[in-house]
Amino acid sequence: MEEIILYAAFLVSAIAASLRPAHMLQLASYQWPGYLRWLKSDAQALAKFAPAAFVALLSLWEAFFVNYIAAGLFLLWIWVVFPRKGAKKPFKLTARALRILIVTALLLALFPAAAHFAGGRFRLIILVVGYVGVLLLVALANLLLSPLQKAINNRYIRDAQKKLRPGLPVIGVTGSYGKTSVKTYIAHLLSLRYNVLATPESYNTPMGVVRTIRERLEASHNVFVCEMGARHVGDIREICDIVHPKHGVLTAIGTQHLETFKTPENIAKTKFELIGALPPDGLAFLAWGNEAIRRYGEKTPNAVRYAVSGDQTLDVRAENLHADARGVRFDIVTREGERESFTTSLLGAHNIGNITAAIAVALKLGIPLHELPPAVRSLKPAKHRLEMLPKGGGLTVIDDAYNANPAGAAAALEALSLFRCMKVIVTPGMVELGGSEEAENTAFGRAIAAVCDYTALVGAQTGPIRNGLREAGYTEDNVKTFTTFQEAYQWAVSLEAEEKVILIENDLPDNY
Repeated sequence: MEEIILYAAFLVSAIAASLRPAHMLQLASYQWPGYLRWLKSDAQALAKFAPAAFVALLSLWEAFFVNYIAAGLFLLWIWVVFPRKGAKKPFKLTARALRILIVTALLLALFPAAAHFAGGRFRLIILVVGYVGVLLLVALANLLLSPLQKAINNRYIRDAQKKLRPGLPVIGVTGSYGKTSVKTYIAHLLSLRYNVLATPESYNTPMGVVRTIRERLEASHNVFVCEMGARHVGDIREICDIVHPKHGVLTAIGTQHLETFKTPENIAKTKFELIGALPPDGLAFLAWGNEAIRRYGEKTPNAVRYAVSGDQTLDVRAENLHADARGVRFDIVTREGERESFTTSLLGAHNIGNITAAIAVALKLGIPLHELPPAVRSLKPAKHRLEMLPKGGGLTVIDDAYNANPAGAAAALEALSLFRCMKVIVTPGMVELGGSEEAENTAFGRAIAAVCDYTALVGAQTGPIRNGLREAGYTEDNVKTFTTFQEAYQWAVSLEAEEKVILIENDLPDNY
């Protein structure tokens, strides 16, 4: 009986422990590199599994109740390893996640069987190995299920392709940054004349795009705006093979995800996969203010070049910008000499580049320039992208949680600098920048020092930001490091001031 209780307690606690790794695997899009990054970086999470080693020490003790004690310890650790509430992106028990948990449980069941046959002192050692091994068993379950998952994905892809009607204009949008905002603005402006479907939020993976088509595309839609994200060479081509875009918008080429792309050339090559997938009569909308796009896009056929400022050879350009804390006023000028004045409540001059991209698309799809100012004036920021949230009592929060690149961080600080009150930043810094990550975060710290009165850093990885602050002569008492975002935010809120703005810059997901 005591052996049965021991094995049952092991299975219950180990299956409970598998929920946290399964959550991290889900946040990593079920890809091993992202999951491995969590295993390497989250020492605190790994430490939760270390006490299981004490169970192995019990094997040296031959007391009658040793199995009951071990069973009790296994069950006690459920409280330690069970996922807590308050995750920024909660674990979703999807069909795929459920399959992984079931296979993980089956793999875990092998350990009690092996322990039973081993017997003696090896019994508890085998169970401890299985318990700690949950971290890898979850990934193994995902690997074993990959052929089945591929077959399921292919079926969903075929279903989505059947729903994509021949002749339905698909506008692909990609770039190292700005793509979600540009997608949102394009959909808003085109809605003046078309019934537009756009991928929601950041549904920019192949299966996110497929899900959008299967669940949301209706016969009444006559334009589909598709955001395309990438972390590896070939990712954009994979989405293009599904949706076959008619037109493409390239917002920027930068260093985001350099950790997975390895080289800037790979980033540029991947982003231009969208342009290479366009048909002969398709239009390539290129952000000509981006140096890398200019370098790689010189010979692009059917290019529509747009930028903030620039010479008269640009197809669409913005000029005469006047920015303040309430928004921006600017003019749009076409290569043919047409001009129109616009206003927007969106923060940051960089947003004018995003709006200019949307205006360029609207013009080429037949909407006159003079019809666009009211639509631009009613634009709202994309969620978590310089989203201004008045909280009352003199407190304003600028939510820029999705930005994780040097250009976006610089634009956020520029927008924050326009406010004339106490300015506070809450940030864990920038990630996935490869070998340039430390240098970029140090520079970020120096830039923060020039704008912010107080700085709340989140996590142990923020040392380079603190170094940059120190280099800029920042007051040590005005910067603090916290373990969690919630602690950092509450400290920022507690700072006394008649008026205060808190910038949330790149609130990292739970797998960081």
